[in-house]
Amino acid sequence: MDQSAEQSAVEQTALPQRFSTKLSTTVSGKETRRFLKFALVGASGTVIDVVLLSVLVKGFHVPDQIANTVSYSVGVINNFLLNRFWTFPEARQKSVLTQFGQFAAINVVGLLLSDLILSLAENVLNGWLGSNALFPAKIIAIGLVFFWNLFANRLWTYNDVDKTMPNPADPVESDP
Repeated sequence: MDQSAEQSAVEQTALPQRFSTKLSTTVSGKETRRFLKFALVGASGTVIDVVLLSVLVKGFHVPDQIANTVSYSVGVINNFLLNRFWTFPEARQKSVLTQFGQFAAINVVGLLLSDLILSLAENVLNGWLGSNALFPAKIIAIGLVFFWNLFANRLWTYNDVDKTMPNPADPVESDP
């Protein structure tokens, strides 16, 4: 094999490795931070949601589905604001109203999923837990709806954020 053919073969095998390394460094690092931030924001919204649900159901005797809708909605507003300004601060090509509309639409679907999952899980768990089934059912609903919200928002609401674009709030990574 001549030297240029040998060099070409080395470059062809090195290119996928370099691409894979660059991709995992760029996408994995930034997207992992965004995922963790999205999860923390979601956790704060969940705390608001569960505490408000508890207050409404136990303190004011609001029916479960109505209380769930109200508590979920307050959590959504919290999550939108934190995600807009902390998780995806570089997502500014869309107006705040457009982004909130997209975020809200995704979360309406999330709410419907949450209500459905809550009802199903509560019915299943009632046999074992009786009147204590609401909160374990809520935790199941939260876990499942989290992934819907994450992927739908990343693909639609925050699709203007380039996976390789630096987030101004993140530390600068050196290029290996």
